[in-house]
Amino acid sequence: IGGEAYAGIHLGDSFSTAGTLSASKPGDRNAAVLRVSQTPAVGSAGGLLAFATDLRTGFAARAMTLGDGDAAGLLPGMVLGDRSAAPEDLTKAMQDTGLTHLTAVSGANCSYLLAFVFLVSRFLRVPRAAAAAVAVMVLAGFVLVVRPDASVLRAAVMGSIGTAAVLTGRGKVPAALLCLCATILLVADPWLSGSYAFILSVCATAGLIFLGPRLTVGLGRFLPQPLAVLTSVPLAAQVACSPVLILLQPNLPAYSLPANIAAAPVVPFVTIAGMAAVLLGHLAPPLDFPLLLSAGAG
Repeated sequence: IGGEAYAGIHLGDSFSTAGTLSASKPGDRNAAVLRVSQTPAVGSAGGLLAFATDLRTGFAARAMTLGDGDAAGLLPGMVLGDRSAAPEDLTKAMQDTGLTHLTAVSGANCSYLLAFVFLVSRFLRVPRAAAAAVAVMVLAGFVLVVRPDASVLRAAVMGSIGTAAVLTGRGKVPAALLCLCATILLVADPWLSGSYAFILSVCATAGLIFLGPRLTVGLGRFLPQPLAVLTSVPLAAQVACSPVLILLQPNLPAYSLPANIAAAPVVPFVTIAGMAAVLLGHLAPPLDFPLLLSAGAG
């Protein structure tokens, strides 16, 4: 536990410091807690971890060129899960409208990226298996840049298993894939069972699998099909997550559903355009501004 001097330490960095060491509570994943009493001496990471940090911090800095509006605060969170630039009033507004999940990378982002890379590879006549391998490799790089938190890990593992299932002709088993994915992650890291991010991610996916199709059919009886699908997706996720969300905040705004419906069409575009801007901004900075502007408008 430290102060602002530790805020600039990134994944893969090493540092030395001093302080008071105390035992953690029984069942805690941490062996002990160090309350520091001096400024750290930091050794920066190298290789892929350093490259991932450069992409992350560089994109956050370039997003600030969009001005003082919400886009500069939202874009790093929506694309790379970096919410450090979001002002308090914007964070509060996202909570009040039930859109907080958009300010962090989730399974949806992984799905959009996986599908986009696979479809582009197939358009370029890359063989099916090779296209899937490329998509999974890009997804692994994406996870490294955004940081492997619980919901991203769940989405990445499920996306990889799902890709293998589709290639082997077993694509219509999403419930089994979710169970297999959750089992793999919980065996690898049992403490995920107490992570709200992981629990909500699994609940939302289960809602889409079990409730989504039924809600689409039911709503399709009196709504146009595209609107029925657009409504059923956030509604299914909201219903499945509500028992957990109520533990985090004691109120569930009734307008979160229409807010999510309004935001849904533009989120894939922001994700893909934003990721392209991340890479272009590192390789050829002037070329990323149109993409940055477009994603910011979204």
